[in-house]
Amino acid sequence: MKTKDFGFFQQHAEKLALGLGAVVILGVGATQFLMGEPNAVEINNQPVSPGEIKETVIKDFQRLDRNLKGDSYVELIEIPKYADSFRRLYERPVASDTTLGPFDVGGLAANWLRIKTPDYPRKFLPAPPVPTEILAKAGNGVLANNGSQFFPEIRSIIGDQEPADFPYVSVSASFSFEDWSKRLEAQNVPEVERIDPGLWQPRLLITSVRLLREEQDPITGQWTGLTTIDPMPGQFAILPDDTRPRELEDAQAMEKWLLDNQPDFRRPVFPEIVNGPWTPPDQSNRVFTPEELARQRELEREIATLKRTLDRLTGNDQRGNDGRRDRRQVRPRQQPGGFDEFDGGGGGDRRPRGNRNDDRENDRAAQAREREQQRIRDTEDKLFEAETELNELLGIDEEVPVRGQRGGPGAYGNYGGEFDRSAGIAPGRATAPSGYGGPEAYGNPSRTGAGQVPDRVKVWAHDLTAKAGKTYRYKVLISVMNPLYRFPRLNEAQRGDNFDRVAITHDPTELEAASWSAPLELDPKYQFFVLSGSKDQKRANFEVWTVFDGKLRKNEFTEYPGNEIGGLSEAEDPGREFTMNVGSIMLDVDSVPAPNGRGSVVRVLFLNPETGRIDYRLINEDKNSNIRQRLENQQQREIESDNIRVGDAARS
Repeated sequence: MKTKDFGFFQQHAEKLALGLGAVVILGVGATQFLMGEPNAVEINNQPVSPGEIKETVIKDFQRLDRNLKGDSYVELIEIPKYADSFRRLYERPVASDTTLGPFDVGGLAANWLRIKTPDYPRKFLPAPPVPTEILAKAGNGVLANNGSQFFPEIRSIIGDQEPADFPYVSVSASFSFEDWSKRLEAQNVPEVERIDPGLWQPRLLITSVRLLREEQDPITGQWTGLTTIDPMPGQFAILPDDTRPRELEDAQAMEKWLLDNQPDFRRPVFPEIVNGPWTPPDQSNRVFTPEELARQRELEREIATLKRTLDRLTGNDQRGNDGRRDRRQVRPRQQPGGFDEFDGGGGGDRRPRGNRNDDRENDRAAQAREREQQRIRDTEDKLFEAETELNELLGIDEEVPVRGQRGGPGAYGNYGGEFDRSAGIAPGRATAPSGYGGPEAYGNPSRTGAGQVPDRVKVWAHDLTAKAGKTYRYKVLISVMNPLYRFPRLNEAQRGDNFDRVAITHDPTELEAASWSAPLELDPKYQFFVLSGSKDQKRANFEVWTVFDGKLRKNEFTEYPGNEIGGLSEAEDPGREFTMNVGSIMLDVDSVPAPNGRGSVVRVLFLNPETGRIDYRLINEDKNSNIRQRLENQQQREIESDNIRVGDAARS
């Protein structure tokens, strides 16, 4: 083909290609020079041009030099001369000295490297406020042997008498979480010294309730014998002197247990008694009407029936020895093969799906399981309602807060884990590893867990060491969770006192200045009243009262000068006798002018063994005594209560 037949582009193709390549090369080069440094290098993830390299290296050198010359938390030490040490050892006689050089099993000896602890600011840690509004109530109980592991310890406190009659005092008070929070906010101290609210707000927890008691001398009237009454065996309590170190996992589990069982820490359950019900102290210390007693028995029967139903439905007995159930513990019945009903398991022999008959059978089984689960939920709801009504009737406020209103305890957040309730513990504490856990005998399982903390809570404690005829007064001691417990950034001076200390309590000065309860006089074991007498015959008729087997008993005895007032009396059971000996000795019967100046009244003189003094009673005053009338009314209520129980037994 002739050249003239080619077009322009065909004739100059090579030149055009070379020109286009040159344009691309020039464009790339111009882009590099215009948009950045073509010979830049990267230092510390930043591009550096050749002209900036020297300055950048100098700056890095100066920064590293300042760091090396600055303060360090690692204390420099001088490394021993190993060669000299080996030489000295080599030159020693064989086996003449077993001392080696400065070596440790795992490398450097521990004392070669010392880490300096930063000097954190000291935190202001106030003492919790003292409870107020103290009320005390005395009573008589008969301890029930419910098979609890704590029964022998409780029995050792009240004595080995049969039946297990014992006097008791229960004391209630009001504790202000609002005041405790204000103390922790510490507005009058520098902010750097305040405990962070995120540390103490989740730890507004009571760890124990105890009593401080004084006794009044019957002769001088002075208050003496200051005594601390610790929680009873089996009750929830962590006392302020508990400072044992524990692993982090155990500390977390302990704190969760403390949070989940707050109602039982605030208001320890009273031991089970056969002559109940126990009721907390209140302003009126009211007594039950026959209608209330009847409703109480109905609720108790209903609760017992519902619990038996739950046991049958769940196949597990999750109750404590006190017969109360924790609704959180109800678990579905396990099917053969180990599958839980919640996961739709139907046993170990599972046929493949696809067969319509099998599908229908599985559907029917699933529907049956759902119906059973619904029955469990309905029964639980009924049980909760019945127990709530019973608590309201008895005056027991469980203070059920809203669940899930705050996170887990302390700095640990939410975590799981439960205590093994089989571990042992010293008397006076509940059972759990490291000395913690719920009382298996007298526990009142909490349904609340974490929740909003009320401004004020009602607390109470019990005194089973009280003696009949004594007069006492009380203060209530509260211990709360230490907000600095397990806090890692503690001032060195505070660390030893607070890092392992779970609970703190009141300031001694503030406690000493706090008010006592009103004096509480316990009924003596025996009380007597002169109903009639003859100064000519030197004879007097006495009505003697005592408590036996949880019931008030009275009997009449005729005495003469020199006789001890009282004697033996028979119980309902044939051949079962109990003593009603007062201990006082009758001395004489005479007459004296009446207090109103009209005529005379018969007087009976007797020797009081407690005071060693000669005392007297006037017949007209004893017969109309307010104390005697109170005993008569109380006995009548007990008779009405017994009649209700007998009727219940007959109907069942």
